[in-house]
Amino acid sequence: MDTVLVVLVFFFLLVLMGSAVFYYLSLQNLAQMKLEMAALKEGAAKSASSSAVRHERARCHQQLQQLESELASTARETLTPEELSLIDYARDEIKKCTDTLKQLNDWMGLPYDQEWVEMLKKLPCLNTLYRAAAAAADAANTANTANAQAALAVAGPVAAAQASPAKISSPSNHR
Repeated sequence: MDTVLVVLVFFFLLVLMGSAVFYYLSLQNLAQMKLEMAALKEGAAKSASSSAVRHERARCHQQLQQLESELASTARETLTPEELSLIDYARDEIKKCTDTLKQLNDWMGLPYDQEWVEMLKKLPCLNTLYRAAAAAADAANTANTANAQAALAVAGPVAAAQASPAKISSPSNHR
């Protein structure tokens, strides 16, 4: 009876040690699966955000293409202020989308991903009118700056002093 009891205790110890090893290996496997799931979730979030960014860029590009088709159907020489603001908004959004895709390391380059300049080159009417409007605005800013400098030169030092008032010192500042 003593040998049967010793064999049973030894058997239960072996089962207990086998269970402990199995439990330890299961925990290791679960930890590895958690790491793999986290990596998969991160990749899915990255691809979801990349597709959202590409969708936003495509929406802006579609607005520009619609404006291009309107300009091609009606021969015009200038853009309206609303159209200029639409182009500026689309340009800013496309540049933001491009920067975001590059930060996510999801930029595929030409022909799949295009920057603002490449998109604008593919819209010839819009490109021509937008560049003409930008040149006119730049010329107007240059003329305004030149007029302001000429007015200051004519008015002399009095106008310059009035334009930038000097700091008035008080007696408490002199010690």
